[in-house]
Amino acid sequence: MGRFAGPLAGLWPGLTEARLADWLRPPADCLPLPPAADRAAWGEGGRADRATVGCLVARAESDRGQPWPALPASAWAQFHRRGERQSYETACFARAARLNRAVVAAAASGGSAEWLDEVGDGLVLLCEQSSWCWPAHDDAWPRSGAILPDAARPYLDLGAGEAAAQAAWTWQLVGAELEARLPGLRRRLDLELERRVLDPLEGRRDWPWLGRDTPVHNWNPWILGHVLTAALRLVEDRPRRARLVRLCLEGLDRYVAALPEDGAVDEGQAYWWHGAGRLLEALAVLRHASGGRLDALGLPRLRRTLGFPAAMDLGGGWCLNYADASAKPTSEQPWATLFRLATLMGEPAAAAHALSRRVVGTPVAESEDGLARLLPALIDQAWARGRRDGAGGAGVDGDVPGGGAGTAVPSGGGAGAFVPGGVMGVAVRGAGVGGVVPGDGVGAAVPGGDGAGAAVPDSGIYPSGVGPAGEGRTLGGGGLERAWPRDLYYASTQVWVARQRAGATTDLTVSAKGGHNGENHNHCDVGTVIVALDGRPVLVDAGRATYTALSFGPERHRLWANASQWHNVPFVGRTEDDGGQGVGRAFAASGARSGWDEADSWFELELAEAYAVGRLAAWRRTVRLERGVAPAVRLVDGGASPDDAAGGSLGGMGGGVPLGGPAMETGQPLPQAVQPMIGRFGPGRPAAGRAQAVIHDAWRPGPEAGRLAAGAAQVVIHDAWRLSPGADSRVELRYLLAGRPLELGSTALRLASLAGATWELAWGEGPRARLVERPLDDPLLTRVWGDGLVQLRLDVSALSQARVIIRAVAAQKRT
Repeated sequence: MGRFAGPLAGLWPGLTEARLADWLRPPADCLPLPPAADRAAWGEGGRADRATVGCLVARAESDRGQPWPALPASAWAQFHRRGERQSYETACFARAARLNRAVVAAAASGGSAEWLDEVGDGLVLLCEQSSWCWPAHDDAWPRSGAILPDAARPYLDLGAGEAAAQAAWTWQLVGAELEARLPGLRRRLDLELERRVLDPLEGRRDWPWLGRDTPVHNWNPWILGHVLTAALRLVEDRPRRARLVRLCLEGLDRYVAALPEDGAVDEGQAYWWHGAGRLLEALAVLRHASGGRLDALGLPRLRRTLGFPAAMDLGGGWCLNYADASAKPTSEQPWATLFRLATLMGEPAAAAHALSRRVVGTPVAESEDGLARLLPALIDQAWARGRRDGAGGAGVDGDVPGGGAGTAVPSGGGAGAFVPGGVMGVAVRGAGVGGVVPGDGVGAAVPGGDGAGAAVPDSGIYPSGVGPAGEGRTLGGGGLERAWPRDLYYASTQVWVARQRAGATTDLTVSAKGGHNGENHNHCDVGTVIVALDGRPVLVDAGRATYTALSFGPERHRLWANASQWHNVPFVGRTEDDGGQGVGRAFAASGARSGWDEADSWFELELAEAYAVGRLAAWRRTVRLERGVAPAVRLVDGGASPDDAAGGSLGGMGGGVPLGGPAMETGQPLPQAVQPMIGRFGPGRPAAGRAQAVIHDAWRPGPEAGRLAAGAAQVVIHDAWRLSPGADSRVELRYLLAGRPLELGSTALRLASLAGATWELAWGEGPRARLVERPLDDPLLTRVWGDGLVQLRLDVSALSQARVIIRAVAAQKRT
């Protein structure tokens, strides 16, 4: 089998190992980090953030003199005996964090003997571990029935990759001092690195995370990025180092090839940091190590993926969570890494979003982040100060790769949407923000007035983070806002997000997804909907529970938090066990598309194929965010009927305004270019060869209580279905809710949200409603939701369509 050739190979055709060996810098210069001997970086008054260094040293002082966390065989065995991972992993992670703190203390002290001894103790303990692998990943048990790891056949997993990278960054920072203090330590470290990581990488090409015969996922860049770092810094033999780097690049290329052009990540927001984020970090190291000759950071899909964390962000530590993601991650995300990468890659919107999360006066990073993220953040003065000091201001390797220039696209509201140079197909909509719609590979400017946009079919319109109207793109100064686009759609994963206003998460935010049930870290959630009010989820995905042996086994989708029965999707079946969605790629949505105009944003898809064959003939779900603006006057060309207003454009009106896009409110003066045309032609059809303008008034009915008040908003979920002939099924609409139920009536439910607002979920006459409590005892879930969630179940078995409306009743601003 020949070598895999993906996007990376396409950038460097004919790259041989000999040329690779020539292009790579010497090991001591390969990592973008000055060593501890550089006192301008690490000494008193140096670039390293003194406050964070002080915190780390203080914690290291508390560590010293205490026993290092133990990793007994009995803790390893707990996974195989009881399916429990935490006993071993918690101690393993605590060891790594203690070593990280000691490394920083050694650098800050200029290589004092006491801190070098502490680092040496940690490295020797690492070398003496029975395995660098984590017990849930090791293959000794399924392969041979051994409950302990097989030292003769080490397994290369996430833990082994993390250990290799930790050794490399440690040696980059204080390696010279360590070798002087503890001669022979490097030789021991090299021996273990070869045995546990490098030899397994070369000797086995059937690693499932390589993506050769199985779908590639976040393990690929997480492991290979760390191994690449270790090979660059710790392997002295030039041909062998080039061979290892080539293997890493070939493996990473599979992940790059699988990463969608729109930059989405099917594993959800939490795994962006350990998938696409790890990939970008590895490629940034490679770029530095090759002196810029091997620079892949300009690839469009890589630059687009920088916007993904902002797209899924709700603010205040909350996010839109799909797959194995938490709605509120357990710790602060490593925003310094996103800031550094976005600055390096010339993506100011992503950098601004990351910088908006910086709280000046708090640590710039944590020891638990790992040295690969901690050490660069420590010397990034722009991140520490909470501003960007011009191009290249972040990090130590801040030059912007070729093609990284951005272009401001004019818009009606005076704010430009930053469109990366050379990147086509970016589409965003926000108040007064213009966008780009792809056409023949080149983006075409679309006038943006008052947040209106064009309909977006499932054809690859790509999102990009954009700040609020009137805000500049510079990162310096105050008043930074997160880059929350008002409307976006990731066609690759069929994930749609709509906010009531661009640049804000107050009021309503709604997201829905299609996709399929064979995605990485998959939950059975085709067609699910998440709604947030004032930045807090109210219609929720419970998220990831604590991992156990069942989490990635054949019972995975029977775990309640992963099953469709506890997601916001229909239930169609006779019993609780048979009414959910199927597992695998074949169980998927079809016909997904989205669009938006001034008043509404919408997403629709067909769900029937996500359920058992023969159960559903059709199930069409439409999710709409109605923003509560005044009725609009639409301009339709003379050859189109009002029904055509969902597509096409007003080609003869001198602007190519998309129909269903920018609209004029009732009473707004008509454009000067249109007035003469209306005066020239009377009612009726125009004469042959002539044209006319038709004013068509279009609106939609409001909720049962009447029209929406101006400025109000609501989410409408409309379902229409048809059972297969002969199907004997109970049909329910199910919605998992966070907050405290206040009143359940025959047509509506009122709840108090986590943010203190009162909100309502209404369905009108017809469905029969009941509430089902879902007590929680898993610490990852109780930390987010408290003691329980509640599920609303609407029995619609006697119906063929239903509409549910979600809206705030009495808002309360969070503090």
